[in-house]
Amino acid sequence: MKKFFAIFITIIMVLSLVSCGGGNGGDEEETVPPEETIEEEVTPEDEGIDPTESNTQTYKIGETWTVDGEWNFTVDSAEITDERSPYFDENPEYVALIKYHYDNLGYKDPDGLLDGLLIMPMVVTDDEGNNLDWYLIGEAPEEISEGESTEGSSGYILKKGSGPLYFTIQQFDSNNNPHEANFEIDL
Repeated sequence: MKKFFAIFITIIMVLSLVSCGGGNGGDEEETVPPEETIEEEVTPEDEGIDPTESNTQTYKIGETWTVDGEWNFTVDSAEITDERSPYFDENPEYVALIKYHYDNLGYKDPDGLLDGLLIMPMVVTDDEGNNLDWYLIGEAPEEISEGESTEGSSGYILKKGSGPLYFTIQQFDSNNNPHEANFEIDL
């Protein structure tokens, strides 16, 4: 039941991102370099929240983002994959699969909505600033209780077959304090 709930939440989150992605009504895509994307994102300070962690480090494959007493998050690998989803009509030329794992060091959902910790990359961009479309392959991570670990993976449709990928994870801790980490993942 927990797996079903975690997958259901993941699908709802992805669908809300897709529907909020909007469009300009035309066929042209707006591209923004990764540096501008990071600068233009709404930060906790913009919302009047004082973050407890100012994290400007950019993490690479194998490096661990740790929030003391809360969680560890590590990207294990990123690769171009031949795996294709049976749930999509299109057959993209290039698909990246990002694999990661995380540990719940003591996180408890302060709002009581989740039974544990759930972390995953949501908006991923390429080196030209294109937001990459999420692609349903891989294995969604599980919501985990304190002391547990889980693995997950997420697929993204690429415009080309190489280059770095960028994403930021924003997560609130057990005290509703925001934390953020930037990732640059080489394919």
